[in-house]
Amino acid sequence: MFGKEGAGHLKLYIIKNLIGFFFVGLHFMAITLCFVLLKGEMDQTDFHTVVLIVSPVMIVYTLAYFRDVARNMMGRPTSDDERVIMSFVVLSCFFSVFFGVYVVWTIWNFSGSGESPDTLKLDLALVEVFAGAFVGLIFETLFGYKRPVQNPASSEPEAVE
Repeated sequence: MFGKEGAGHLKLYIIKNLIGFFFVGLHFMAITLCFVLLKGEMDQTDFHTVVLIVSPVMIVYTLAYFRDVARNMMGRPTSDDERVIMSFVVLSCFFSVFFGVYVVWTIWNFSGSGESPDTLKLDLALVEVFAGAFVGLIFETLFGYKRPVQNPASSEPEAVE
């Protein structure tokens, strides 16, 4: 994981898997909690709205993560030797953990509280928009599209950022 040349760095594929798996898992947990805890507490319209607030972010990030996993699984060259500086690792983990845990906590905390569903919808919408922007930058950096360019020494295109 760390080597002499890699001190203070983490391999790219490790951070991709940590962030992707953790983030997708927390959003899956959030949607599961909606069905388990909230379906009986809200009218159908409010429940659907809550699920529709959380679902798009989960779907976008899940597809980005799975696309990367599938791309590497199918034998395309991986960037196993690429390394990411620790400040990026720390910030990526912090924002991803904060965002995912906050969404799950918000749903959990609302259950049985007697608060208005509008409060939950507002809280989820705010965190999905504001924290989602930061996590979106992280996901774009880790899983974003790399356009192919022609390597002058080869006839095969290479992926660059």
